[in-house]
Amino acid sequence: AHKWEPFPDEVVLDNLEALYRSGARHVNLADSEFFGGGKETMNGIRRGRKLAEEMLRRGIKLSIAFSARVDSIWAEGDSEADRQEKIEALKIMRRAGFENVFLGVESGSASQLKRYRKGASVKENEQAVRILRELGFTFMIGFIPLDPYVSLEEIRENMRFLKRNDLYLEVSYPINPMRVQPKTAYYNWTLRDGLLGPQTPRLYDYDSRYQDARVQEAADTLKQYSQEIGSVFYMIKYMYRTMDLMHIADEEQERELLKSIFIRYNKLEANFLEALV
Repeated sequence: AHKWEPFPDEVVLDNLEALYRSGARHVNLADSEFFGGGKETMNGIRRGRKLAEEMLRRGIKLSIAFSARVDSIWAEGDSEADRQEKIEALKIMRRAGFENVFLGVESGSASQLKRYRKGASVKENEQAVRILRELGFTFMIGFIPLDPYVSLEEIRENMRFLKRNDLYLEVSYPINPMRVQPKTAYYNWTLRDGLLGPQTPRLYDYDSRYQDARVQEAADTLKQYSQEIGSVFYMIKYMYRTMDLMHIADEEQERELLKSIFIRYNKLEANFLEALV
């Protein structure tokens, strides 16, 4: 059975210190879930606090990006004591340089989250977003509003979720379609239902069609739009994300300009999709 097996704390700390002493200032932790998730979450929270406290003691001054599930930040089943312990740990982590979080939100629709088997709720998504903002983290969200079985109402729920939580800066691609990958439930379902298309040139995923013809029509329009102007704004998004992570003081004015364009463009995309459905 799969088990969370973090590297020993001393190994992690020694590696971070070596990076810092050699001149590194920005580190991305590659774990898909830094806190372990599931039954290991609270152990992971305590480990995160311990690492942060030791970084502060050693004077390791890094800007660190990491990934987390929303229910690692706030879960409906948490006790009040657990919630307070999470908040205190996150405060210390933030002070120690843990700054940017990739948050696996994926959807703002309850029925779609269930289909995705996320094991998280819309409320948990929103609470995690609120907490990270209040504690001063920057974050990006994973968001896949379009899957082969999505309904028009689920699309509307997703666009309302972005608007309600003002996530136009934190979402990289508000009209992101699912990429069906082999050996997954979606691969089996779309193959069964005649929705699976050919393998893409990327080789790790497949094209697919939408079960609802009205969604397919909207998706075809989005695809044409993306092909015409999407690549230009993809470059702007990439430039902003890179500059935001690096925090180079001399580039503040340029970063703010790109940020403004980034937000306006994401609002445009979300509003366009909402109008189509």
